[in-house]
Amino acid sequence: MLQETRPLARSSGTWSDAFVAVGAALIAYALFRHRDLSDTQLSIVVVLVVAGVLSTVEYARVNQGIDHPKQCLKVIAERALSQWLDSMLGLALVVLFWWLLDAEYGRSEYKPLREALPLVLPFTAPVVLIATLLAAWRLGPIREGPTPLATFLLSLGRDRRTSELQQAVLALLVRAIFLPLNFCVFVHCISHIRGREAYLLTAAWPGLHAEILTVIYALLIATIIPGYLFSSRLLGTQVRRIDTTILGWAATLACYRPLSLAVFERWLNYHGSSAIPGADRPWVTVTGNWPSILLTVGTAIIALEFVHLWAEASFGLRASNLSNRGIITHGPYKWCKHPIYLSKCLGWILIYLPFASATVSESIRATLLFAGVCGLYAVRSYAEERLLASDPDYVEYALWMDGHGLFSWVSRLFHGLSFRARLARWQGDATVAAHDTCSG
Repeated sequence: MLQETRPLARSSGTWSDAFVAVGAALIAYALFRHRDLSDTQLSIVVVLVVAGVLSTVEYARVNQGIDHPKQCLKVIAERALSQWLDSMLGLALVVLFWWLLDAEYGRSEYKPLREALPLVLPFTAPVVLIATLLAAWRLGPIREGPTPLATFLLSLGRDRRTSELQQAVLALLVRAIFLPLNFCVFVHCISHIRGREAYLLTAAWPGLHAEILTVIYALLIATIIPGYLFSSRLLGTQVRRIDTTILGWAATLACYRPLSLAVFERWLNYHGSSAIPGADRPWVTVTGNWPSILLTVGTAIIALEFVHLWAEASFGLRASNLSNRGIITHGPYKWCKHPIYLSKCLGWILIYLPFASATVSESIRATLLFAGVCGLYAVRSYAEERLLASDPDYVEYALWMDGHGLFSWVSRLFHGLSFRARLARWQGDATVAAHDTCSG
């Protein structure tokens, strides 16, 4: 009964954050889309507006009631310069990573990244310096994390805190990999939408459907890019822990380019080579002779993508793969621990209809391959939960979901699939029992 009476864990952020982020992106785009800006420049403006609005909201929320610690100017300066130097070293390593992997990042699809760097980099150092000075003055040691890169450099390599260095390098690797992927896709979406806004009012179904999905996807990316741009203890969005497991990294990277080209288009290609983005997807062909079903399926796909947008945008400045930057328990996460993966898989099965292929054997083959895709995302969710299981807030949340979530019936019917059972394997039965006693 303790599980039934346990309250829902407190969430980082509030339910309104997702709507604030989406609103900021829409307003910024509407205000600047007719300006003399390239698509890359417009994308930067939209991202910065979203980041600015969310930062203002987070700052007011997480620092409410915190008194200024008494510090001399020397202590403030030393603390700020250490954090600033660590950030600049990290930035240099990220840029070096992109430069070294020119075979990948020199490709045409990463052109927006190369256009953005000279526009953004000159302002990065002074902006980060101001932010670190403000954090040092406002917070002192509150929420202060290590500066392993700066410490390693200033000690001439003698201070080797292996765990801290590993976490710092992996955090930079997450940013180096996923920031350009998201930003370049966002610029592509902006390029597609810009100047075609009137088409949304005149297009016929299912052409309108494809345009709506592009808009949703653009908004989704606009709300998560700021999370990859920076983390800040001033905003309470600092990285708490990075996944260090091969399983977690392999399952995540398999879902993104360039590895996803092999995984989804060769090994687990459940939709066939004839399925292309837009209105020519299988759901249109299969349901095209029944207008009411065509409208219903298309509407369901859009609804699922809205859930996807809502779930992604709920993270705001905490958005990041393979990382714990605060636990979200509001919005769609109140019903499902992994609404992003669930909405993705349900959306794909409606878009590509693998079970409705041309022949029975092809339908069976495509369905089994689609099950493999769902299995990959199940592995990702498992790896993420194992990472987050070290956070008491997530343990509270996941145990509550065992009894109250949308899929709590699975936990009741199959105890081995519950979070409680996984936690017992990861941390030991004694730990779980002690946790329940304290919660009661």
